[in-house]
This record gives sequence, C-alpha cells and structure tokens, in this order.
Amino acid sequence: MHKFVILIGPPGSGKTVCGQALADKIGWEFLDTDSAIEQRTGLTVAEIFQEYGELNFRQLESCLLEELAVTPVKLGCVLSTGGGLPVTPGNLPRLKELGPVILLQAEFSTLVQRVIKTKHRPLLASQSPGTPDAHMVDKVAERLATLIKQRQEIYNQADYKVDTSVKSPQLVADELIKFASGIENR
Repeated sequence: MHKFVILIGPPGSGKTVCGQALADKIGWEFLDTDSAIEQRTGLTVAEIFQEYGELNFRQLESCLLEELAVTPVKLGCVLSTGGGLPVTPGNLPRLKELGPVILLQAEFSTLVQRVIKTKHRPLLASQSPGTPDAHMVDKVAERLATLIKQRQEIYNQADYKVDTSVKSPQLVADELIKFASGIENR
C-alpha cells in the first residue's frame, strides 16, 4: 500500500524543512526529490542543470516519480518535491495518485528572503559571493516572480494549502497532520 503526503510549492516555501518536521512527528520516512536525484547521480542539482540542462533534470524527476509509484513504503513517506517537479506534464496526476498534494506557500517577500540565503537553487542562484546587494535581491525577486507566475496554475490544483510565512516548521507539521486524514502519530 502506498502512503504518501506530497509537498509542492515555490522555492523558499519550506517544503524540505516542514516535510522533515512532519515526517519526524508522525514517524514516517522523508524523501526530498532533489536530494534523491543528487544521491543517485553524484551531482548537485546545479551541476545537473549546468552540465545536462533543465530538461534532463526534469526527466530525472519524472523517472523518480514513476519508481515511487511502484515501490511500496513500509509506514509512509512525506515527499518534498522540487518547485518545478509538478509542472512537468504528467507529474501532477502521478503525485495525486500517490497521496494528498499540499501546497506550501509564503508571502513573496518571505520567499525572496529565504531564497537569497541559499546558493543551491539553479534557477535562482546568485553568482555573487557574500552578502546579497540590492541588485542581486531585485534579480532573484524578478526571476522568482516569473517562476511563480508560470507555475501558479499547477500549484492551485493542490488538495490543501498552507501559508508558511510566519509559522515554524513544527506548526506547519501540526496543521498538516490535522489535514491529512489517516495519518497518526506513531
């Protein structure tokens, strides 16, 4: 029997940290699709984008979803997806077959502040070392706004939505537990 709770959303929405908090609270496995692909390929997501392109990375994501659909899980699994994974044609229906799809979202300014603190996002990464300057923040904000606009129609098809702007990962996990029927603390 497949038991998944799937987290989707834009970069910086907290999918990984909130997903791990949820998995810890309910005693389920946690799988981050980006980390799984990095582990399998021996390359970072940024390296895959740079060496093989975004299309190849999206194909790796789709293959991972196909494998998850036929691989039984012991107790259950909280699945944190890359921000673009559900947008690839066919992926959102696959996700919905696995379990409830939950959109994590946050205020735009919160997303920007979270994203500029990381260097591992190939579609948003800063090429400048050190503290982000106003130009870099504007550039990241512009790119993030474009990504969200392109993906919003897919994100809106989630079964449930949670705003993570001012909630700790533990509070988000508590809210998700209330939503996801059949999930119990173990």
